[in-house]
Amino acid sequence: MPAFRKPNPVGRPPALTRVVRTREDGTPVTVADTIVDAVRAGAFIEQAAAAAGVTKSTLYDCQRTGARVLQRLHDGEQRSSFTRKELACAEFSDAVARAYAEATLIEVGTAAQLARGGLKQTKVTVRQEVASDGSSKQVTTTSTDTLAPDGAMIRWRLSKREADTWGRERLELTGADGGPVELSLTEKRARVLDTLEALGDRLTTPDPALALVPAPPPPEESPDA
Repeated sequence: MPAFRKPNPVGRPPALTRVVRTREDGTPVTVADTIVDAVRAGAFIEQAAAAAGVTKSTLYDCQRTGARVLQRLHDGEQRSSFTRKELACAEFSDAVARAYAEATLIEVGTAAQLARGGLKQTKVTVRQEVASDGSSKQVTTTSTDTLAPDGAMIRWRLSKREADTWGRERLELTGADGGPVELSLTEKRARVLDTLEALGDRLTTPDPALALVPAPPPPEESPDA
């Protein structure tokens, strides 16, 4: 990936353009490069920024600025209309979006492979064997298994791709003309009062199952006692 470049127009660049190291070929690596590489590897952008020493406020401000600049550039506005900082934020925002998409494609492909099965899994087992003379040696065994299709992964992928057909069954209540069920304030209040009244009746009405059984009378004392 090319290094995060500092645009030419005037303006103070954000902290993301600070160079943190240099590659073997002499290419500078900035804080933004570090964050983008981490996102491409599968990290969440907030954690990647924190590891690079960038606060959330700085990260979000740069992304918001970059998104606005990218939209204006898409609408035909010239790059000369923006400051150095704005263009740097736009480049960072675009690089993060591309890195996130690349990481997602890799994970989607892995999920598809797990669902279909056929992947090879190598297992290495190391154990100690004791010979008849009392000596021991280390024996390494390598085995390769072929993974079967993952039924749970298949169902999950189908439920995401074709939710109407393979998703969970849902019970939906609709109002007039197929719209949402709407209740007026009066109807809501009446339902609440009815519920409270029903609860009050249950609290004041004794439950026969919980009625106390009267204790038997004490035995009569014998006259001789």
